[in-house]
Amino acid sequence: MTDLFVKLAFRNLIRNKVFSFVNVFGLAIGIAASLLIFQYVENELSYDKFHENASDIYRIRLDRYSQGELAEQMATACNALGPTLMEVFPEVMDITLLSDYQLEGILSYEDYKFRLDKTYFASPGLFKIFSYKMIKGNPETALVEPFSVVLSETLARKYFGSEDPIGKQLKLNNRRVYKVTGVFQDMPANTHLNFQCLFSMQTMYDTYGEWARNSWWVDVMLTYVQLKQGTDPVVFEQKLNEYVQKRLADEIKEQNQDMVFYLQPLERIHLYSNYPGEAEVNGNGNSVYFMLVISILILIIAWVNYINLSTARAMERARDVGLRKVSGATRPQLIRQFLIESFIINFVAVIIALIIVEIAYPWFSVLTGLSVNLKLWYEPLFWVLFTLVIVAGSILSGLYPAYVLSSYKPITVLKSKSDKSARGILFRKVLIVFQFSISILLIASTLTVFRQVSFMQGENLGVELDQTLVVKAPVNIDSTWQQRQQSFKAELLNNPSVMNTCASFFVPGDEVWFTNGYIRKSNNDAKNSRTLSVIHVDENFMDFYNLQFLAGRNFIEGSENDRLCHIINRKAMELLGYESPEDTINEELETPNWNMTRKIIGVIENYHQESLQQDFAPTIYTYLPHPRWAKKYSIKIHTDNIRETITFTENKFHEIFPGNTFEYFFLDSHFDQQYKSDQQFGKTFAVFAFLAITISIMGLFALALYFTLQRTREIAVRKILGANVTSLFILLSKDFFVLLLISLMVAFPVAFLIMTNWLESYAYRIGVGWWFFVIPVLIMCLVVLLSVIYQIYKSARVNPSDTLKYE
Repeated sequence: MTDLFVKLAFRNLIRNKVFSFVNVFGLAIGIAASLLIFQYVENELSYDKFHENASDIYRIRLDRYSQGELAEQMATACNALGPTLMEVFPEVMDITLLSDYQLEGILSYEDYKFRLDKTYFASPGLFKIFSYKMIKGNPETALVEPFSVVLSETLARKYFGSEDPIGKQLKLNNRRVYKVTGVFQDMPANTHLNFQCLFSMQTMYDTYGEWARNSWWVDVMLTYVQLKQGTDPVVFEQKLNEYVQKRLADEIKEQNQDMVFYLQPLERIHLYSNYPGEAEVNGNGNSVYFMLVISILILIIAWVNYINLSTARAMERARDVGLRKVSGATRPQLIRQFLIESFIINFVAVIIALIIVEIAYPWFSVLTGLSVNLKLWYEPLFWVLFTLVIVAGSILSGLYPAYVLSSYKPITVLKSKSDKSARGILFRKVLIVFQFSISILLIASTLTVFRQVSFMQGENLGVELDQTLVVKAPVNIDSTWQQRQQSFKAELLNNPSVMNTCASFFVPGDEVWFTNGYIRKSNNDAKNSRTLSVIHVDENFMDFYNLQFLAGRNFIEGSENDRLCHIINRKAMELLGYESPEDTINEELETPNWNMTRKIIGVIENYHQESLQQDFAPTIYTYLPHPRWAKKYSIKIHTDNIRETITFTENKFHEIFPGNTFEYFFLDSHFDQQYKSDQQFGKTFAVFAFLAITISIMGLFALALYFTLQRTREIAVRKILGANVTSLFILLSKDFFVLLLISLMVAFPVAFLIMTNWLESYAYRIGVGWWFFVIPVLIMCLVVLLSVIYQIYKSARVNPSDTLKYE
């Protein structure tokens, strides 16, 4: 009997090629899209879960408070915390510290030279806590001795080829010699730590002295702790903060500054941590779950679409069902047949979907900006769950059409009378409202994402980024560096393609990690200390970036007095308690940590140092204390001969700074890198939202067809009685527009809440008003109009007598 049902199913599918094609490919696209999104979501959720003790590993981060107000939030913690954890807390099994403080330069071996990238000082516990694999060397001792270095497999191969690197010596900036003590396997893609080179933490301690190890007021350490199994992290976090409050009670009271430590589960860092000092640019948990919701909606819409198409064909198959019932077919047999059809369609759709995924995943990797592979395909559990989902979907999507088709009464359908039920009509209307609502929600969400990204990229930043070439400063320096820097600047300005230059520690788009506490000397009270971001600049920086002075003046070239002066921005002025820019000039600021007093000579308007996701930071600008503090050279160039200007700059750089590598970037592109993840999310969201909407629209066309078929005889009678196209259009469309209005009432509050919540992560954001849903509604109105007009066109071509000749 089953063989017969399979043959009948294939016969019906072949006989109705258009129906079968739309159904199969609608499902195939839905399943393929969902599989790709599932792979993306799985990749994002897998970060750092490969570590053997991942569930017991936490990163300790820090919030600092000044005068009771939140001053800083950091991914790092104070330097003294790490050693203290091992000494004081028995719950701690091990710790590891990482810091990239002032770690830059060129690492060389014979003729091979590479600028340091993704490099840290690291404590010995790193290879104990994390499951990174050491290929050569002893993981327990490789990072113990000072001036030892551990390399990634790829970096070791760059320097030494096939030679054994253990014991080899590398030079940093042509001065300090480091011994290679280990080689580790390249970092997997799904880790929030992605380093290529590690220097021993003892090197940092020996280089910078006591504060590097024992300071509670310098925060440059990424601090990871492995707790003993069974330790409650909430209780431990509370115990840690209580200990710090007790140990530093006098200093906290004296300076009126406080600190609070938080434990971050290792597995949540990638998606739920975006603080200054992060090791890498992390993901966004909300965005990942947005995509997961879309993948689920796409699958549901694909199956709802199948239900719509099946019920749309119900009237065509009703006579066949009636004849089979008269011939003795029972209802369970008919339900079985229709379910077999559903399984066949879903099975064929799955095969096509897997082919689509295999072809599309390289493009999908480019779209998401991730190295997405098909590792899910090698997980047996995935295939078990996938099979269960497809089987459940096949049954659920096939059950209702099977129930509808098998319920027809032979006498009714053989007399060509429609067999309607209130329940069936209500269910189909619910499906329409569901598809309208999802479509409006997805269109509105897509528009919100793109408008927010466009807003951030188009908003006035208060700083000029165009036509700016940034060159990284040389790291191999000597006593003549200051003269060389001046020569480099002079040579550049002699080129007519160069308009201006300046030097600074940070450029716009950089995360300013350098902060310090300042107090107004007139208050003479350390309790009024305020934390400000610090940027070292030369005398050309303000003019170069066209920053607006509210009061005071710029630094003067060559002025030794100005090296003891500050310029601050409006935000810093307000934080320090000054009433106006004019009142700020010649006021003195004291730095308790460094016991220095400097005068304010200027106040500038706020500008966006970082993306609009961040608020303005209170910032203080100091005159470059020494040329070595100039980490980047900004060069304003004409755009008519960019390639030649870059070549000229490179040649002069190598001529004046021999032994250094030339690296550059364009500032506007550098700044826009902050929006890269938002742009990729917007594109990915838009593509899959479009697929979901397309599948949904296919279902709406099917329902329009269904309702037209249900009213075929009524339309014929109305045409005989003189009904025109307008009256037929109103007849067929009014129900759809009523359902569209209901859908808007459903989708509007849901979309508003979702988008408002998503936008809250941005300091500067667009507003979401009622008018924001005009475009989605207009699009859906257009879909309804096209659907109904097409059906009216088909009905208008049918002779009414052909429809009514059997009545």
